[in-house]
Amino acid sequence: GTSVKPRSPLYNKLLMVMALVVCATVGSAQGLPKRTLGKRLQRPTVSAAREQQLHTTTTNGVEWTYEVVDGGVFLGCACLCRKHSAVPQDTLGAIVVPEALEGMPVRSIGYGAFSCCSNLTSVTIPSNVKKVGFRAFSNCAGLREVILSEGVTNVESQAFWRCRNLTSITLPMSLKTIEISAFGDCRELRRVKIPSSVTTIRGAPFSGCSKLETITIPPCVKKMSDVISTWDGGTNIKEVVMYEGVTSIGRSMFERMTS
Repeated sequence: GTSVKPRSPLYNKLLMVMALVVCATVGSAQGLPKRTLGKRLQRPTVSAAREQQLHTTTTNGVEWTYEVVDGGVFLGCACLCRKHSAVPQDTLGAIVVPEALEGMPVRSIGYGAFSCCSNLTSVTIPSNVKKVGFRAFSNCAGLREVILSEGVTNVESQAFWRCRNLTSITLPMSLKTIEISAFGDCRELRRVKIPSSVTTIRGAPFSGCSKLETITIPPCVKKMSDVISTWDGGTNIKEVVMYEGVTSIGRSMFERMTS
């Protein structure tokens, strides 16, 4: 009989690539979703249907954009998109997030809702707001004071990232979770007291806070490096208050401290 030569691995790979190209071409011609190879994902945008769900109202001289989710107000847009800010980016001075809009309680602050509002100097978040979302106040260059009222439970990743003039934060006893880089790169922040109510801290939320002098660590923290790393900030720390329960400070915690 005739023996069949096994195909080389390179030949098989070439066949697979050709098959993918053919599938993508045929799928595009038939109006099917086209598979993209090696392309960066586009930032999600607000669909036409979603745009119709957004509302605008004016309270205390400030125009607010929001979405209604389960009978409560979600400031900005509830999808992962920065197209709609909660307020105009030229909003000035101190701002108090309203407890309700159009008779509905404000429960969450959405992705990028106040991002790049460089003229904000102070923000107070009321007790009925439970979550401060991803990058909600990131890059607010003029922001100096943040007050989270009793009732706020979650501060999500990069919520106050790169607020480089922020000097004062008030964290309530209701707070449970502080996510990755929540206050990252806040270079003027000098004192932080994390309340003992906090049960989850992820990804060094105060890294890059290079002028931080005093920090109080809650019992949930087992390693200091979970809160702040000296490799991207924290070299100015003079005092660390640790509750009972912290078992490790991490090998590099004090390596680069200059004070």
